[in-house]
Amino acid sequence: MKIVLDDLKARLAARDKDLSVTGTVGVLIEAKERGFIPSLRPEIDRLIEARMWVSEVFYHRILKEYGEYRDNYLSGARQACPAMICLCAFAICV
Repeated sequence: MKIVLDDLKARLAARDKDLSVTGTVGVLIEAKERGFIPSLRPEIDRLIEARMWVSEVFYHRILKEYGEYRDNYLSGARQACPAMICLCAFAICV
């Protein structure tokens, strides 16, 4: 079981207590790998548009790693599965 934390101080504190930590993007990656969502890019774009901070370097690295990279930072693409619903469904499955 993992704790989902995006705040750096909280992540460090959890790791100091030997807890397994992932972030919101990590949950989306796991959801894609398990087939819960078809694509990372539109889900991460939604998080960014909702004002979640994701570094541009991290964004591009993840998209390149999963074959979803394009030059523009936000795709504007939309899928049927909202990120928060996928996160909740995944958290219940874990």
